Amino acid sequence: MSGKKGEAPIDRQELAARVGADEAVTAELLGIYREEFSRKMPLIKQAVAAGDCESAWRLAHGLKGASGNLSLPGLFRLFYELERAGREGSSAKMPALIEKIEQEYRRLEEFLQEGRDS
Repeated sequence: MSGKKGEAPIDRQELAARVGADEAVTAELLGIYREEFSRKMPLIKQAVAAGDCESAWRLAHGLKGASGNLSLPGLFRLFYELERAGREGSSAKMPALIEKIEQEYRRLEEFLQEGRDS
C-alpha cells in the first residue's frame, strides 16, 4: 500500500505549519525534493541490486527525513520501511518497497500537477 486509503500524498496544512504558507517556498522545497529523489532513487536501486543493504538504508534514511520534513506521509512511511529492511539485512523485501515508493512518488506528482489540496 502506498498512502493510507483516502490520505493525500502531501499534508499541506502540516507543511504550512512547518515552513509557512508561502507557495513559492513550498514550490522551491518540493523542487529540491524532486532533485534529491531523482538523484538518490537510482543509487538505492543499484545498492539493492548489488545486495548492499547498508548503502540502501543510508540513502533511504535521507529521503525518509526529507519526506517527513515536507509532510509526505506515504513516502515517509515507505522510506522508513526501506530503511528498516536495509538495517535488518532484509534485501528480499526491498524491491517491492522500491516499487511502492515509485508508485507513491507518481501519485504525489499527479496530485501536485492537478493542484489538489489535502
